[in-house]
Amino acid sequence: MAKSKARISTTPTLRDEEMFHFLWKWKLATFKTLARIFLPRPVCPWPINVLASFVGLALRQRIDESGRNRIWTLDSKGFVALGNRLPELEEYGFASENIEHDLIVNALHLGEWAEGCPEGVELFTEQQLRRMKAEMYPAWVPRTKNHRPDGYWHFAHGEHHLTIAIEVELSTKSKDRYESIVKFYDHYDMIDFVLLVGSNPKISSSYTQVCIRPELLPKSCAQFFSP
Repeated sequence: MAKSKARISTTPTLRDEEMFHFLWKWKLATFKTLARIFLPRPVCPWPINVLASFVGLALRQRIDESGRNRIWTLDSKGFVALGNRLPELEEYGFASENIEHDLIVNALHLGEWAEGCPEGVELFTEQQLRRMKAEMYPAWVPRTKNHRPDGYWHFAHGEHHLTIAIEVELSTKSKDRYESIVKFYDHYDMIDFVLLVGSNPKISSSYTQVCIRPELLPKSCAQFFSP
């Protein structure tokens, strides 16, 4: 994808650039999330007006596929405004391709850590996995493009380390697709757990049927949840 020639018409502040970077890393955010992190009261008594002032300059509002959720994302000008804040990218881009899916991923992956992770906790997002060069991934992330989960948690305490991969599935995939995912995780010892969140019990059941096959034995503590 070629770099956009669009330019933001005002000079972003440090806070603005941090907000743009957050939206690039996580693809999208709700108004409440952005206001909580970047526009806390009483510093900004009307945070919605601050965000609205960026529409057409760096941000845009979108509505998810269901029509129920209104979210904020970067636009091309905001992406360009990030400038040197981004690492060297293999694939240029910033947009969410499935708002409903990415809202669930962010709620799970980021959760209560929106304002900062506890000591010893690191996060690596699907956006970073997709856009960055594999050689620039952290040492605890498989440096490959063969499969891209919805993100990783990494926990470190002294000499103890734990890496958890996140998979959010809203629709049932083919058996071959599940097998390829299981083989991927079985190949990389650095991944300790795989957390799957499925939108219906059939997804968990399909994964489980693949996992119990002796020749495809995944992480012994893989966990499956369906809302």
